This record gives sequence, structure tokens and C-alpha cells, in this order.
Amino acid sequence: MGISLAIISEHIHGKIIGDAKKIIHGVAPFEDATADDITYAGSATYLKKVNDSNAGAVIVPGDFQPVNKNIIQAENPRVSFARVVNLFCPKSPPKTGQSQRANIGENFTCGSNASIGPFVVIGDNVTVCNNVKLHSQIYLGNNVCIGDDV
Repeated sequence: MGISLAIISEHIHGKIIGDAKKIIHGVAPFEDATADDITYAGSATYLKKVNDSNAGAVIVPGDFQPVNKNIIQAENPRVSFARVVNLFCPKSPPKTGQSQRANIGENFTCGSNASIGPFVVIGDNVTVCNNVKLHSQIYLGNNVCIGDDV
């Protein structure tokens, strides 16, 4: 899957300097990035090396100006890079249903499309309503009620 720098820049609210039509196919650490990858340079050490990078594009702070490299200027390069990682590697939604590894007390009521992950501990007399996602290792004590879409 390839994404243009224009779309990436729009997604992170950045400013492109270079080829907005450049297609990026992945994300990589600064030292490992190729011409098909995007990376980020958030510290002075990496900013000094931007023009020598093999990356197809580099996310940099807003005031940085390289000589000849596709860059996206961003307010916070680290956070912006994390958003780009999510574009290329989106998280899968949790599966609905109850993990066999969850510990569920007595009188538990569960709404539709709820997801109860592994190692969740649920006390007695607990109600979890519709579309609730309980990720791994969450604890709900006795007599708790979680509303819809939490």
C-alpha cells in the first residue's frame, strides 16, 4: 500500500517541502529508512543527518529547513510519526465476546458487541452494556455498571 506525502501531511497537519506526489510505502527507523519509507528526526542529532538519510521523506520540526530532501514540517515530529505508523499499520479492533482467560464473577450481565479481553477480572453483580471494550488486565470491582460505547 502506498500513500502520497500530500495525504500523509494532511493526516498529521504538517507542511510539505518537496514532492507532494511522492508515494511512501512504509515507515522505518531513521537509520534503516529507504527511498520508499518515511521516518522522523526529532532531535538535533538526527536533524544534522537529514540530508544524508536514505528515507523518501522525513518528518521534522516546523522550523527545520533541509537542502534537498522531502520533508514534512510538524509541530511534534514524534507524535506525527506515531500517527503515520497508524496509517500504515492500523490497529485491529478487539474481537467481540469474552476471552476464556477472563475471570468473571457471579451475576454478570453483558450487552451486545462487547469485548472482554484476556486477564480481565470482573467482580460480582457487574453490568457491561453495548459496544464496551475491556482490554487485557482491566479490573472491575463488585456492583459496577459500564454504559454503552465505553
